[in-house]
Amino acid sequence: IATQNNDPNAPAIPYFAGFIALWSALFLEFWKRNEKYYAMKWGMVGFEETEQTRPQFFGSPSRSPVNGRHYLYFSKVERLLRSIKSILIILGISLVVIATVAAIFAIRLVMNQSDTVVAGQNSGNVVSSILIALQIQLLNSLYGDFALSLNEHENHRTDTDFEDALIAKTFIFQFINSFSSLFYIAFVKPYILDIDPCFNDNCMEELQVTLGTIFLTRIVVGNFFE
Repeated sequence: IATQNNDPNAPAIPYFAGFIALWSALFLEFWKRNEKYYAMKWGMVGFEETEQTRPQFFGSPSRSPVNGRHYLYFSKVERLLRSIKSILIILGISLVVIATVAAIFAIRLVMNQSDTVVAGQNSGNVVSSILIALQIQLLNSLYGDFALSLNEHENHRTDTDFEDALIAKTFIFQFINSFSSLFYIAFVKPYILDIDPCFNDNCMEELQVTLGTIFLTRIVVGNFFE
C-alpha cells in the first residue's frame, strides 16, 4: 500500500482487510477464553448473583417474601424514569458538542477566505484543529464529573451495575466528542466540496493535519496538567 502512494484501491487492500477481520475474530475468541480461565481461577464466576449492595444505594426498607430477609426496595419504574432522564440529558449535551464542532468549522470556513498559510497549511485549518483539540480535552474533562453525578442519581444497587452504566455514558459521549469532527472530514466533506472545500481538494490530507494537530495538542495539554 505504501509503495503505491497510499492508494486506497491498491491490490493488497482486500487481503489486508481479510487479515484484519480474521485477526480480530481470533483475538476476541482467545480473549474470551482467557477471561473465563481467570474468572474461574480467581473465584469470580457468578459473583454478580451474590454481590453486595452499594453503601450509597438508598430505598425503602422491605422484607423479602422469599426468604424473609430485610433489604432496600427501589422501584424499577423510578429507576427507568431516571435512566431515561439521563439519556435525554446526554443526548442534549451531544447535540451541543455537534453544534460546537459545526461552529468551529464555520470559523475555519471564514478564516480560509484569507491567503494566510502556516506550515504549508491554510491558517483556518491549523486554528480549527487546535480549537477542536481543546474542545475535546475540555469537554471530556468536564463531562467526567457530570456523568458520575448522573450515575449517582440513577441509584444503582451494585458496583457492577454502577460501573457498567458509567462506562456506557462515558463511551457514548467521548466517542461523539472525540470523533465527530474527524467523521465529518472523512465522510461528509467529500460530498459537499462546493460548500466546504478541502485543502488542496484533498480531504485525506486535511484529515491527517487535523488528526496530527489534535494528537499533539492533547499531549501538550495532558503533560501541562500532569
